[in-house]
Amino acid sequence: MESSSSCSAPASPTPTPSTSWDPPDPSLLLRLPLTRLRPLIKLDPDVQITAQDAVFMLAKATELFIEHLAAAGAELTLSKKKKVVGRQDIDQLIETQVTSYL
Repeated sequence: MESSSSCSAPASPTPTPSTSWDPPDPSLLLRLPLTRLRPLIKLDPDVQITAQDAVFMLAKATELFIEHLAAAGAELTLSKKKKVVGRQDIDQLIETQVTSYL
């Protein structure tokens, strides 16, 4: 009898799930919860219906405003040679700069 050696064919590569996941554009990510913002918008008696796009845009604008305020507060604090941004620094910023934006 002839001894048969088990010769297996090369295994075909199994398809693996794609590991290349593209994260969403960082400018589209929000830190403020839209579910909290919508009731605040509805407090305005002139607002009847709020579109999801409008809520998103208001949330994004609010985040950008807060980021700008924080950066300006940090810059003001550093110019005073302090290490901690205080309430008085933000108040001073609001009095001198923010009103020009609104």
